[in-house]
Amino acid sequence: MTGSKRALRPAGSRLGTSSLELMKRRLAVLQDELQQLVELNRVSLQRVVDDASVANEIFAARFDKTDPLADACQAPRTWKGKIQGDFYLVRRLGKSIFFIVGDATGHHAHAGGLKLFAITALVRIFNDFAPARVLPKPIEIVEHLDRWFSAPPKRMAKEANLRGGTNVTVIRVDSSPRTVTYASAGLPVHALGKSFAVHGSFDDFNGVSFQADARKKRSRDVGKIEVEDVHVLAIVTDGFRSLGRRTARLNGNNGGRAKSIEQFRDQGVHGALQQGYMSSQSASSLRAGQIAETLTEGARRFRSGCYIPEAYDDHRLVLVVDLDAIWRIEASDQGDLPLSLAQECQEGVLELRRTKKVSGS
Repeated sequence: MTGSKRALRPAGSRLGTSSLELMKRRLAVLQDELQQLVELNRVSLQRVVDDASVANEIFAARFDKTDPLADACQAPRTWKGKIQGDFYLVRRLGKSIFFIVGDATGHHAHAGGLKLFAITALVRIFNDFAPARVLPKPIEIVEHLDRWFSAPPKRMAKEANLRGGTNVTVIRVDSSPRTVTYASAGLPVHALGKSFAVHGSFDDFNGVSFQADARKKRSRDVGKIEVEDVHVLAIVTDGFRSLGRRTARLNGNNGGRAKSIEQFRDQGVHGALQQGYMSSQSASSLRAGQIAETLTEGARRFRSGCYIPEAYDDHRLVLVVDLDAIWRIEASDQGDLPLSLAQECQEGVLELRRTKKVSGS
């Protein structure tokens, strides 16, 4: 009976079923290959570093992404192979330490490629500055990154239809005299201390990209942060403020769809950073890590018990710099030694290289 029914099935129906099965298999292969690309992206950036020793007392970085099981939320996804587009890099030239955070365009393979492109450029830029012992201003790093994206490969970029880029912020910390300067190209700097201040802003038009709009003059925020009453700096990618939820979604299959999206926004970010700073005042060490974790924990509580739409769930990164720890280390005997500090970091992998003074030299 089954055979006769199958025989009577229209040829078009059988072809449609066959095409659907083929499409499903191809989609499964693509998802598997994208997942492999995610891992290759992560491992490739880890290979940039030589050692894995973490300078916890100076700064901390935390990546955050939604985990429905751990966060007790609902976050159905049609495509699971997201690639982290957020990145950070820390490098020291002489007595200056540079902290860089970036947020590449997109969420998938393109974001991974842009991130690698930007990090490769930044490493090359610092390597070019290092032999001459010339200490670049933060805006010079951004301008060199602009040229890396646009000047040499301009024709190539046009022919290959290269697009996208990255928002980036560069901070330079000097210990003698104690100064902090920055250049914000689409990501702000949060200063924590006796008061709370934000320098720069979130602005995709001010980032670096292959196809910059010549009609719009970029307005990078460049300045100096007075350090007398500032103890901690934080750079947060846009994924925190854009995080959104529907609180009624878990009460029924359709109950949450009619509800508006509630977002974490700047208020959530600022509140969590200030709470983390206040609660870390009694900490003798690792203050940067406590502040960073307060923000990621706040985002996790915000997601808990809710439906998290995919369009409001980007990857997230926060980097926190403890200025007091830097001043303390630099003032110590070890801090007076000539150090060669370089860190290229991605997804929590940190590298700290120090050239110790040889006895008798």
